[in-house]
Amino acid sequence: MKRRILIGSVIGGILGFLYYKYIGCYTGGCPIKSDPSLSTIYGAIIGALVFELMHELRAILTAHKSKKGATMMIVSNHSNDSKVTKFENPKRLEELDPRNTLIKAGFQENMVLCDIGAGSGIFSLPAAQISSNDIYALELSDPMIELLKRRRTDNNIQNLKIRKVDGGRLPLENDTCDMALMVTVFHEIADKEIMLGEINRILKEKGRFMIIEFHKRETPMGPPVDHRISEEDVEEICNHNKFITIEKFTMGDNFYGIIFEA
Repeated sequence: MKRRILIGSVIGGILGFLYYKYIGCYTGGCPIKSDPSLSTIYGAIIGALVFELMHELRAILTAHKSKKGATMMIVSNHSNDSKVTKFENPKRLEELDPRNTLIKAGFQENMVLCDIGAGSGIFSLPAAQISSNDIYALELSDPMIELLKRRRTDNNIQNLKIRKVDGGRLPLENDTCDMALMVTVFHEIADKEIMLGEINRILKEKGRFMIIEFHKRETPMGPPVDHRISEEDVEEICNHNKFITIEKFTMGDNFYGIIFEA
């Protein structure tokens, strides 16, 4: 016998007997109420049924709650998947051409690179194949950090160092990197001068800094035009903060790139 049925029967039986004792019918016209044995048995049956019904109801509510939680998790995963899909849109990857763009910017074997706002790793992962030295992927988003860790494991990449950015300071020591890059991130930085100071700090002498951004005009993809930053503004801000322009280039319909030297 299930424990809950036994407990329900005992409690019901006690209540049945108490019902007989204090409320029962003594005239004999109602057999259950006038007989203590029948009243106790009847109470035990009702108690067992009530406890079983309560168990079933709790199971239904728990299942509903779990289903709701699973739905929320699916929505959350879908949101993350949508971001990755956006980052890795084939047209976007074709224009950004991460591996060749890194090489064009001067990145090569034994160099240390810092990818600020690494996202799903479309630049960090190729960089870790070009150079066997440390590649730092910096990210704010916990889901993106977890994705980067999975991809590092799946691809057996030993030199990819994933770090969470928390606050205005980059989690690297002074003079660490030969190159830093920001891919469609610079326009989102609230205090660009502080960030440029941090990038200057982590770069070695004459280290390179590459910014890739959306053209400040309507393009097939990208944020609203008023959220973008023009090539001229990027260059002016960086030059004002001790970065020397080395090269500027267009990347398809959507992007432009600028390479600076610290």
